[in-house]
Amino acid sequence: MLYTWEETRVLQYLQAGYEHERIFTYDYFKATAAAAGADRRVLLTDHVVRGFEQQDQHAREHVKPIAQFHSDPLFDPVYADITLYEWALK
Repeated sequence: MLYTWEETRVLQYLQAGYEHERIFTYDYFKATAAAAGADRRVLLTDHVVRGFEQQDQHAREHVKPIAQFHSDPLFDPVYADITLYEWALK
């Protein structure tokens, strides 16, 4: 499951073939990620991680970067650079 902030609009437009969900609150995310089960990978975009940090200063302690994506900022001014993180509850 990939949790996004605003990037969901882009993924819907591109008709991404994988599960993604727009998320806003850290508490709701923790509940849904825990319900997903330990065998399911939970991924977050950097926009989500930054939003969660504003809600809980320890949010970044639970993620590790796994990939970076870059595109032309002329065509993707907001999403030209995206870091993908994996949630790893410690």
